[in-house]
Formats: sequence, C-alpha cells, structure tokens
Amino acid sequence: MAYCKALQKGHVYGGSTISGAGIPGQAVVMNANDEVIVNSDKTVVSFGILLNNTDSQAIDKAYVTGGYCAVAYDGGMYETDNFTLGGLQKGDYVSFDHTTGKFKEWATGDAICAQVLSVTSSVLKFKLLLAPNHFNE
Repeated sequence: MAYCKALQKGHVYGGSTISGAGIPGQAVVMNANDEVIVNSDKTVVSFGILLNNTDSQAIDKAYVTGGYCAVAYDGGMYETDNFTLGGLQKGDYVSFDHTTGKFKEWATGDAICAQVLSVTSSVLKFKLLLAPNHFNE
C-alpha cells in the first residue's frame, strides 16, 4: 500500500470527503460539493495530495467513497513511495502521472505539483508547490 506522510506540514485540509477511491500520495481536485476527487486531467492543477490516515507508514489503507480524508496543500515537506523513479534528481519538478496514479518527473504540458528534495529507489522527499487558490470543479 502506498504511503504519503508529512515531514514538515504545510496546510492540511481535513473537512472533506472523497468521491471515488484514492490512495495516499495521489493528487486531488475539489468539486463544488466540498468533495475531493483523484485528478484525472494532467493539465488541471491539483488542489492537494492525499495523506496517510495515520502518521505510520505501516498502518494505512485506501480511501473509499464518502470517507473523510486529509489533503495537504500550500507547502510543507513530505515523503512518499508512490512515485516512478525515472530520472528524478534533487531540484527537479514533479507532476502527477494520471495513468499510473504516481508522482513522476515533470514534462511539458503537465501541471507542476512539487519539487524534489531527495530521492532514492524507494522514497521521494519533496516540497509541495500547490497553492490554495487552485480550486477546480
């Protein structure tokens, strides 16, 4: 199971439910009903990313429709195992791969959502670059 946890929290929104399923580390948008939905459009800037249900990497589960969820937005430092390594290096911009549901190296046409702080084969540490004024319906 994927995880995404805060190393240094930015702002976290916890008053929303999810429409559809999602896993920690996936990028989401917010609809007019105050629900978050996994972002399926690479050109749309995400509102935030789903965080773990707990502070533990080991104890986690997927979010299901109607469940309350924690969404990180507007800064902070995070780590996740929900990414495609590719050629990621410190300082690179990161976008969300809507095909695999993972973070990936930014490419032209993608919406930037984070910047790499460090990366190994199993853990991506990043600075979240999503701002709170990017609400999508």
